[in-house]
Amino acid sequence: MSSKHFAVQFRSMRTAIHNIAVFNNKTNARMFCMFIEEDQELPEEHDFNYDLMEYSNVFEIDHRKPPTNVQGYTLEYINRDNIPDVYNF
Repeated sequence: MSSKHFAVQFRSMRTAIHNIAVFNNKTNARMFCMFIEEDQELPEEHDFNYDLMEYSNVFEIDHRKPPTNVQGYTLEYINRDNIPDVYNF
């Protein structure tokens, strides 16, 4: 198991709370990021196979100080400067 995970930050338009989706694989994190940037919503299960993506979890964060570690893993952010809004979370 790698000590590094990859985070995609997004903001819920329902609550205005920032969250990160954490992935084991950088390619999967980039695919997820592109999806939410384009669609402005989190994918439904039929649109995205989370099991195949090695998706770890979603965590609520303080956007002013995004975490650098979560559950013992070092995070690398895929989209630190471009935070998409999602409307279905």
